[in-house]
Amino acid sequence: MSATATTATQRRPLAGDTVGIPPRQVNYPLRESMGRYFFAGNALATQFITVLSGAFPPGEMFFVDSVKHYRTQVTDPRQRAAISGFIGQEALHGREHERLNEMLAERGLNAAVPEKVVRAALWLLERTSASQQLACTGLMEHFTALLAEQLLGDDQ
Repeated sequence: MSATATTATQRRPLAGDTVGIPPRQVNYPLRESMGRYFFAGNALATQFITVLSGAFPPGEMFFVDSVKHYRTQVTDPRQRAAISGFIGQEALHGREHERLNEMLAERGLNAAVPEKVVRAALWLLERTSASQQLACTGLMEHFTALLAEQLLGDDQ
């Protein structure tokens, strides 16, 4: 290879998966046969999931926007790759919740109400500084991670 030649990996910027944040293409199978109360036949648990899922799409978009605001200011290739990976993961996560919310609506479960409430709260938060929005994104991401760990890690 000549001194001026470069490999494809040298020319391409780092991607999210190279820094441990790979966007995972998931497509959860939402079965037509799932009943209205799909979560163990439990109406309360199913409604709890419905409320959570309704909150996610606008939250995910807020997270993406709060990080995108700073993307052009980041010069470190690893940090830029982490930002890209984060944005990819959030976009895919939001898409899957939108799919779930459509399935819930088909079963008469309304995820639109919590979505509207979250949109209203985020509308207020969007009036704060970009740094405040980014800080709130970090807080909400940690909160959801802790909630998920508790919900998914505790058999009771």
